[in-house]
Amino acid sequence: MKHRGRTGPAALVGVGSAVIPIDPTDRRKECAGVVTSGTGEHMATTQAASVCASRLMFTHRLRKRNGPEEYSEDNAIRDFIKKDFMDHPSVRNSIAEGAIGVMGVKKTRDGVFLYFGHNTDSFALASMHSDETKPVCTMSRSAGNGIIAQGGRAARYRPKH
Repeated sequence: MKHRGRTGPAALVGVGSAVIPIDPTDRRKECAGVVTSGTGEHMATTQAASVCASRLMFTHRLRKRNGPEEYSEDNAIRDFIKKDFMDHPSVRNSIAEGAIGVMGVKKTRDGVFLYFGHNTDSFALASMHSDETKPVCTMSRSAGNGIIAQGGRAARYRPKH
């Protein structure tokens, strides 16, 4: 636990939150944002939110050979937790457990898509969009022992009349 008055590393941009805004030259007009929660010191050394936002936005992963490869947003979240976070030397070689929960949002022409993943026993989140009258709350549970649990939801755009 943190001492009273201490702000943890998760409050830092790029560690606990990150946004990739719409590039005015991008015809797809996509953007992404991520918030994280977990072991703050590990989140700081891995630049957790920044790296995860990049993976979500550009849906790429690094391969050992031939550079980046495109794949789905679900895989981007899973691989971020498994490879970019848990397999990072500062987490892998630490005596402190590497716990993380990630909630990411990606806006595309088709709508807004919420993705989440965690390696903790549970992860609570809520979301709401303008067509809903109350928030949708989720308590995600994993199988334990660092197993990654994931989920998400979509908010599709409705045509304006």
